[in-house]
Amino acid sequence: MYRNTNVPFRMGSEDFVYFTVERPRAIMRLRCSNEKRGIVHSLHSPYFDIDETVLEIGTEIFYEAVKCYLSPSKKK
Repeated sequence: MYRNTNVPFRMGSEDFVYFTVERPRAIMRLRCSNEKRGIVHSLHSPYFDIDETVLEIGTEIFYEAVKCYLSPSKKK
């Protein structure tokens, strides 16, 4: 289910950078297109759609990150 791909770096207009000034940070991009299903349009396109299988993957990643962060063995 998981595919390891390198996504080319690109500049975005994320406001996320303003949050990083004050707090620990990370940003993750989940690939939500699916060429086989015709889900190929970019985020700001009026034809944008999402391959909903990515939602489960994203939820698992965030869950594991929070679990690791809150783990008693990680706190010192």
